[in-house]
Formats: sequence, structure tokens, C-alpha cells
Amino acid sequence: MLLGFFCYCTIEVVAGIWGASFLVTVRNISAESAARLIALYYIGITAGRFISGFFTLKINNLQLVRLGQIVIFLGVLLLFLPDNYSLAAGFLTIGLGCAPIFPSILHETPRSFGRENSQSIIGLQMASASVASTIMPMIFGSLASTLGFSIFPLFLGALLVISILLIEAAKRKFRRLKTG
Repeated sequence: MLLGFFCYCTIEVVAGIWGASFLVTVRNISAESAARLIALYYIGITAGRFISGFFTLKINNLQLVRLGQIVIFLGVLLLFLPDNYSLAAGFLTIGLGCAPIFPSILHETPRSFGRENSQSIIGLQMASASVASTIMPMIFGSLASTLGFSIFPLFLGALLVISILLIEAAKRKFRRLKTG
């Protein structure tokens, strides 16, 4: 679960930090326009966190995580399309997808690990988020310097797939432990 959370946090921070470089170097967009497009990403996260609060009345945390992952996937797909409108929609969509995941995973911790362990586990989750936010932008920057910034959507997509696999595996294990 911590590794899945780490991968998710990497997506969130790398999209915000390196997205403009992708837009400028690969898509030949001016720095000013790239900054506006990245602002859409942050608007997506902000609006999505507000909106996802209403979704909690109808669906549970795990469903919110899955929904967010699907929305991120759609946003990453939009980054592959050639026009600038798809880029704007892509960054906004990635932000909307990111919005519910972090709070939903934290909110699910007492159910997954037990109330008695939740303080410690949330501490580990926050440490995982901090490590991802600190080292992964540097690692992506090194990769992009070597391989080119065109790897940006592939990097996000690969981390999303890894995050999905790890979080789903953890959920299956939690269910088995509770029933067996």
C-alpha cells in the first residue's frame, strides 16, 4: 500500500513540476501558455477535492480511489493527442483524477489497518508522500535529460499502472486477512 501511495504521490508532484517542461520542449508551447496549462492541473486538483467531498456521500473511499485512477488515465491519454485543447483537457483531467486519491487513501487507513495502528500507518504514508515529493522529481528530471521529455506521459502512465496494481493487491490482501 505504501509503494502504491508512493507511486501516486509521484504522479501528483511530477505532473505539476515537470508538466510545463514537457509542454515547452516537446509540444513547442510558449512558457506563458505552458504555465496557464499547468494552472489548469492545479485548478483540477482544487476543484476535484471540493467535488469529491460530495461524492463521499454516495461512494466509499476505495471507489473514489478507483474513480480518480480512471480519470488520471483518461487525462494521460489526452496528453498523447496532437492539439492544444487536448493538452488543456488532459492536465485539467489529471488534476481532477488526483483530487480524491490522497485524502481517500488516508481516510481508509483505519479500516484497512485498524484504528489502533492508524496513527503509525498515516505517519508512514506521510513519510512516503514526502520521499516521493523529494526524490522523484529529481529522478524524472534525470530520466528526461537522458531520454527526452517526451517520456512525460509514459512515465505518468507507467506509475499509474504500478500504483493501481499495488493498491489493488493491498486491498485484496486486507480482504483476505479480515475474512480468513
